[in-house]
Amino acid sequence: MEKVAVMINGLAAPIKEDYFLVKWLAENGYKIIMVEPLLGETGEDLNGEPEVIFCWSMGGLIAPKLALKYPKSRLVMMATGPRLNPKEVSVKLLYRIVGLDWSLKVINASLKLPKKILVDGYEWMNKVPDLSVRELYRKQMADNIELFRNLSQKQINDLVKFLKTTDTTNLLKQVKNKTLIFCGKKDKLMPVDDSLELHELISGSKLVITEGGHYNVVSESDLPIIEKFLE
Repeated sequence: MEKVAVMINGLAAPIKEDYFLVKWLAENGYKIIMVEPLLGETGEDLNGEPEVIFCWSMGGLIAPKLALKYPKSRLVMMATGPRLNPKEVSVKLLYRIVGLDWSLKVINASLKLPKKILVDGYEWMNKVPDLSVRELYRKQMADNIELFRNLSQKQINDLVKFLKTTDTTNLLKQVKNKTLIFCGKKDKLMPVDDSLELHELISGSKLVITEGGHYNVVSESDLPIIEKFLE
């Protein structure tokens, strides 16, 4: 029987064809199904139970419902938490004002700015901790900005509402899936405290704290941990 790995993206999308985890899964016989929450995808229309569900950041707010639907699937949660609850002062301020009528107009206007300025702004709020991957990080941010530019006003409004109102605490208490949680010491968007809460809510889960940040919470050096988890 074909093994299926579902990969639920976040706003800062690590899932690309050349992403090391995508290549590793393909080499090990997994069929990979990409889920893009930014486009309203939830993964709830899958044909059969997947072997494993991976989720990053915002994707972790969608994954619990999918895990409850497929209780035998293994769950790998990375740089996420029960809700969006940033600790970095600049990000916290932005989070508080996003969703107000005037702020949505500002967002739409700002998306028309040169892409480099927007990437610089994102990097200022969430500095990549590993300079060796900085260019790749910036390229992915540029790709995300292009994706945002193609969203309708309704899609942006729905996304903001989802991020500001979603709390998966009660769902996570019901999750029985075998679960592996990764968090990064340098993650300012989804800090370690969020993953500690995940760990407490999901009975029997395993928590791994890496030296990474939000963007590179998992690296190739963590593959043995994932491989053992999937055995």
